[in-house]
Amino acid sequence: MPLVKEHIDRFEKNVDVDNFVSKDDEQFKLSFVKSENYYKFISSFYKNDDINKLYQVFKRDIDNKKIGIVSFNSSWRAFIGEHSNKLLIPQSIANKAVKEIKDCDIKIAVMHHPIEDLKNFNQFEIEDIIHEQFHILTSGHFHKHKPSILFSTNTGILKLSSMALMSNKDGSENGLTLLDFDLNTFDVKIRKHRYINSDNTFSITQNYTSHIPMNKEKEREVKVYKQTKQLFEKTLIDANSLVVFNKKERAEKNFLDYYNDPIIKDNSYFENIEKTDIASNNISLKVLISDNHIIFGKDKTGKTSLLRKIQLELLNNYFIYKAIPVYIEFKNSYTIHNFDIIDYIRQNYFLNKTDADALLDSEKFHFLIDNYNPDSIQQTEFLTSLLKQVGNNITTITSFETQESLAYSQSFKLNGSLFSKAFIHPLNRSSIRTQTEKVLDEYDNDEKDKIVTKVLSIFSQLNIPYNYWSLSLFLWIYKKDQGININDNIEMIILYVDKLLGREEIASLGQDDYDLFKKFFANLAHKLLKNHSDTNYSISYGELTEFIEKFKKNNIRFVTDTRDLLDYLLEKGILRKNTYTERYTFRLNGVMEYFTAVYMQANKSFVDDLLEPDNDMVYLEFANELEILSGLARGDKKFLGKIYNKTQDALNTTNIKYRDNYDELLSSKMGNAKELAQLFCDIDVKGQMPKSLEEQDEMMDNLKPIQTFQDEVKIKKPQKKEIDYTHSQLERHLFILSRVFRSMSSVDDEKLMIDTFEFIINSYINLGFELINEFEFQKEKSEQEIEKAILNLFTSFIPLVTQSMMSDAILHVNLKRLINKKIEEFEKDKTNNEFKLLLLYFMLLDIDLKKNKNIIQKIIENISVIALKNTALLKLYLYLNFKSYGNKGLEELLKEKIVELQKELYPNTDENKLRNKIDKKLLITKRQQ
Repeated sequence: MPLVKEHIDRFEKNVDVDNFVSKDDEQFKLSFVKSENYYKFISSFYKNDDINKLYQVFKRDIDNKKIGIVSFNSSWRAFIGEHSNKLLIPQSIANKAVKEIKDCDIKIAVMHHPIEDLKNFNQFEIEDIIHEQFHILTSGHFHKHKPSILFSTNTGILKLSSMALMSNKDGSENGLTLLDFDLNTFDVKIRKHRYINSDNTFSITQNYTSHIPMNKEKEREVKVYKQTKQLFEKTLIDANSLVVFNKKERAEKNFLDYYNDPIIKDNSYFENIEKTDIASNNISLKVLISDNHIIFGKDKTGKTSLLRKIQLELLNNYFIYKAIPVYIEFKNSYTIHNFDIIDYIRQNYFLNKTDADALLDSEKFHFLIDNYNPDSIQQTEFLTSLLKQVGNNITTITSFETQESLAYSQSFKLNGSLFSKAFIHPLNRSSIRTQTEKVLDEYDNDEKDKIVTKVLSIFSQLNIPYNYWSLSLFLWIYKKDQGININDNIEMIILYVDKLLGREEIASLGQDDYDLFKKFFANLAHKLLKNHSDTNYSISYGELTEFIEKFKKNNIRFVTDTRDLLDYLLEKGILRKNTYTERYTFRLNGVMEYFTAVYMQANKSFVDDLLEPDNDMVYLEFANELEILSGLARGDKKFLGKIYNKTQDALNTTNIKYRDNYDELLSSKMGNAKELAQLFCDIDVKGQMPKSLEEQDEMMDNLKPIQTFQDEVKIKKPQKKEIDYTHSQLERHLFILSRVFRSMSSVDDEKLMIDTFEFIINSYINLGFELINEFEFQKEKSEQEIEKAILNLFTSFIPLVTQSMMSDAILHVNLKRLINKKIEEFEKDKTNNEFKLLLLYFMLLDIDLKKNKNIIQKIIENISVIALKNTALLKLYLYLNFKSYGNKGLEELLKEKIVELQKELYPNTDENKLRNKIDKKLLITKRQQ
């Protein structure tokens, strides 16, 4: 070993050191003997890193940055004693290590000894390599307090040193230095600790911030990055105004907590419906960030939220996207007229004009243009000029969707640049559920599922647009009014309209009488209905101001200024102005229907006029208004009686035809029930049970997409009445009565309530038989056996269809006593009452399957008609598919009852076989999930 040491000590050139190391012979191995144990340890410890005898390379990915750390073995030539000018790091080793981290963003060199301890001929070369290739050099070994930071501003490296962790009894000190390195700004927080042996503690001796020296270009980049972090916070505050918060949420959450990506496709919603062969995939945020797009969307569909999300994404990830976002609102012509990109850069990034100009030349900008109107010459000229001025840009534009926007070609051209067209679609069930999960995160799953169902019901009924703004408003109302009855559509609708109107803000108009405010809207809705059907229920500015002034004259305590009122209504989105006709109308059809119902409540003659026989077809157009009115006048038994009598008249011929012998009639109509029972017993349940809520949403979105985006006011177009009502017209009559009856919970006339309920049940059964007769008529006309078989199959589903239609129309939790009363009555005499019993049983199960699961056994015991047993079996399969996910006990019960029903239909069936078949199908389904 001494001979090897003497041989190495005689080296005077780096090439001599490199030659010696490259041979990797016995002499080199002998020179490394004292480090062998350490080498074995780190090789076994860092199994996934590049561990060599004279250097080690560690690569890590942190915050989307690649970090390369090279640890040089400066102890290779270290012996006890003084080390100054005696150590060596082979130049070839340093170059090799540098190559291994060439793809890293941050490069850090680690040495135990200071670089000054290398021999002079070696030190200069190694120092050049480290200074040129690394951002930080750290070293230790100092046993006495020394300055721990040295700058080399020309080479752009930060040198850091620390005291040793071990020391001798020579008065030397122990300590350590902790570094907190910002990978984006290159700022380094340094905290130096000295170990106090007598107290066995560490004390902080120095605590300061430094940075890696940078050239001017890098300094500007870092300055921009630091400012983007501040702009991110400011933009987030601006974006928060787009979200409906309560006070607690505003303190704890923000726009990003509630944001969900809208559904964006390259074809419009209407194109997708009309042309089912169009393949239209969702366009992701990543795609929008990477290329030019013009995005069309209806009002309140989330266009501004989308742009704010892109802006926040770019600001929060500056070093990933390397693009400066600039949001410009085009609704305000003043903004466009006064906008200057250089001034924008200087004001937001605190740069002087020279640096702002340099930034404009060197950086990529992402323009986010909100509410662009392609027909506006001013807007187009401004945007064209801006894109010419800033050559390196990506631009995302949002614009209101019109018939004209649908007519554009697939790409849109501006200033020579192509913009891909995209369209925001209405929310689907999956989106509604995801947003509900975010907003109502503290609620249990059953409650959230009920809310999703209620959203689908109310939004569909009132033609409320399926967008995040409407959904957020609805969820906010539910969260704010925790005592609200979720089962009551009308209560939810009233609260929704109150929030839409901004009930709490009306006082700012000098109007503190909210009922008088509602009266104004009710009278306006009536005026539009009565006098302006030829203009799609719209009114000119002059006519509107004249109406407001006349209303104020007749209602002297209505004190709101006409101009202030109109501005408020447009700002709140209660009214909208058609940019082409310059006329005003209600923005949402459902809101106009609500205020029409308010007018009906105060003006009984309006309802009486609708109920006249000559207005039958007009009456059917007011189903929503009549249901809302029933919720506003829950105890008005005269109103219920009038609707009941009208519906009796309409269905009189049909109801007389069938009377009450339902079970016998059903058995005679379904002579193939036994054969169908075999089919239902052999039903293949693969992939059907039980499905998660997400899977159910996806399936329903594919089978039955949400079919609405027509939130505008709809003109009532009554159908022509033939000699007799059509089946759909009869069903509409019955639906109106059912919905009115459902809402009128305060009527104190027991006989009227029971009679109406019985009439609804009987009428739905009779309408079912009417459908069966229609199928029989078609079957007689058919000459093909396959068509007859299909019609037979359809017929077998009529009882299930009847049950579903009736539950959808009338079901309410406050009907439980009435349902149970009728069940008790029919159970005492089941003759020709089994069909009614089955409908009532399933109404209770539909209200709450978990609480009323004991009803399933009653179905098995009390239903003997085969066609009804088939219906029960199908319904239980549906429950198993869609109502038992996540509830093992309910799932097992349903499987057990399905087997029991199948055994009732086919007593000789092997129960184990049936059970195994269900279990097997269920297992396959779960594995596929």
